[in-house]
Amino acid sequence: RTSAQPRVDAQALRDVGPVLVGLVPFAMIIGLSMSEARVAVPAGVIGSALLFSGSAQLAAVSLMTAGAGLGTVLVSVLIINSRFLLYGGALEGRFRNQPDWFGWLGPHFLVDQNFVLASARPDLRDPARFRIYWLTTAAAMSAVWLGSIGATMAIGPIVPHDLPLSFAPIAVLIGVLVPKLRRASARRAALAATIGAILGSVFAPEAVLLIGVCSGIAVELLEGGRGR
Repeated sequence: RTSAQPRVDAQALRDVGPVLVGLVPFAMIIGLSMSEARVAVPAGVIGSALLFSGSAQLAAVSLMTAGAGLGTVLVSVLIINSRFLLYGGALEGRFRNQPDWFGWLGPHFLVDQNFVLASARPDLRDPARFRIYWLTTAAAMSAVWLGSIGATMAIGPIVPHDLPLSFAPIAVLIGVLVPKLRRASARRAALAATIGAILGSVFAPEAVLLIGVCSGIAVELLEGGRGR
């Protein structure tokens, strides 16, 4: 008889730790943006939980604040989140043979950070092992993400408007990539992601995280192709 599966994966908590540090400043930007848009704290936290995509949420809030129409906001969110189709395809095998409830709930937490963490662990082939790992990282990120957003919205009216938080998306990238910098190929991917994020902050601030992540993934895929 096999022993019961643990409810919390200790390795997942160790892996997600650096990511949580990078999430805080990015969540603060989201919270401040919604505070400036006069969104109520409960509505902001609930909306953040339902959307669960920082880059798309920041773009949506920015567009709504600028007076953009609903159609423009929805199209922008769809374009920004289209990368999750690729992520989902890459992780399809991990979600196969899972309970029905996890098949509906698990994909909601598919974000850049969870994708990178899960993809970096070839030991998650067992469905139950993957499920516990995924839910542990998702719960940790949700708690930090939503807690930081709610706290920032609550204190938003007293926070200086010129608070320098534009580095937040790059901080998220650093939190994701630091655990993978043991390999030379990972260091090159991290460098590409950083350069992409810096260029994105100049030319496309609303998509800086997407540009940085895609730059790093592209280099990683090229490295993998050469190694075959």
